Amino acid sequence: MKRTQSQDRHTGWPTRPLGDVVETEISTWNTGSHPDEEKQYIEIASIDAASKTIARTHLVQGRTAPSRARTIVHAGDVLVATTRPNLNAVAIVPQELDGQVCSTGFAVLRPTESMTSKWLYWSVRSPAFVRTVSDLVVGAMYPAVTDKQVRSVVIPVPPVLNQQRIVAKLDEQMAALDSAEKALAEQQAAGLAFKRAALQNTLDPVAHSDWPVVTVGQLYQSIPIGGTPPRGVAAYFDGSFPWVSIADMNNTNLITDTREHLSESGIKNSNVKLVRAGSLLFSFKLTVGKVAFAGVDLYTNEAIAAFEPIPRANLQYLRYALPFAADLTTDSNTFGARMLNKEKISSLSIPLPGTAEQRRVTDILDDISLYSDRVFESVASRLELLRRLRSRLLNAAFSGEV
Repeated sequence: MKRTQSQDRHTGWPTRPLGDVVETEISTWNTGSHPDEEKQYIEIASIDAASKTIARTHLVQGRTAPSRARTIVHAGDVLVATTRPNLNAVAIVPQELDGQVCSTGFAVLRPTESMTSKWLYWSVRSPAFVRTVSDLVVGAMYPAVTDKQVRSVVIPVPPVLNQQRIVAKLDEQMAALDSAEKALAEQQAAGLAFKRAALQNTLDPVAHSDWPVVTVGQLYQSIPIGGTPPRGVAAYFDGSFPWVSIADMNNTNLITDTREHLSESGIKNSNVKLVRAGSLLFSFKLTVGKVAFAGVDLYTNEAIAAFEPIPRANLQYLRYALPFAADLTTDSNTFGARMLNKEKISSLSIPLPGTAEQRRVTDILDDISLYSDRVFESVASRLELLRRLRSRLLNAAFSGEV
């Protein structure tokens, strides 16, 4: 095969297609000849998305192994998932998995003498590599690339001593970022745990035996549930009436507009119900327990219930009490998705003190939620900064600046 080589204009390093610097022959597992042989199987789901390592495997036997469990790997091989390459599911095969098997959904890159495993590993994690392979699937019906396409991507190939020097610095700097990310994640988890503990202490009926406990059905004889007009009629969705889905309830407490809007014909030809401004919206299917207030008159889909203001219950109090009650009682369907139905919503039990006490409790929970949310947002912004620093480090490494 003809070798292709050029030179990076910034670093002066030679650049080569991956296919020129990795082995061409990768062995396969002949399960028919070895039906009783057992191997650890690495599939795409085995890759931890954050750490880019093989987090788990499972033992398979030749006679019953999945049809994709065929590629034999060795320590130092770099695995690149060819499905959804934008997710960058990559990893190095560790010594303990030498001789095991991976899915044919990976491009297995085994470096030649001109390439170290770690340089190859960081190369396929670089933003430039991810962009290149992601661009290859633009417009495709299925988001995947071929092994040949992965091997066609051009990367810089400095001398091995340079590779080793740069990789050593990268490993050190990335380890520091990993440590910072772990500490931030622990802060985020602590903030959420604090909020959950506050809800538990404030709303658990056991902690307030003097509060009467009522069901939602005792408060609301009728609970409006939304609907969806037939999707096949585009005219039903080209109007101006806000129509709420669970996605509209993310990161907001007040909904004044939505991603989709219904027309008058869409409303007439479906079972949607008008929800008045000021009502509390509550999601109860798949994503259970999201709450938000209707800032305008609107409609909702069938995964959202609506609660109008009533004298006996402060809706701001119910904003906390309903998700807490749902979290205690939510079932899962056969696919493991959390969900309630109208009857189960009606049977939810919530502690209901007097309206003055409801307001006092709400004020406390508002303060706690505000603090917890600020911690979460602050940590999230710093985690995003770490992500950008990783990209900058990789860009610097492959431009000769490290």
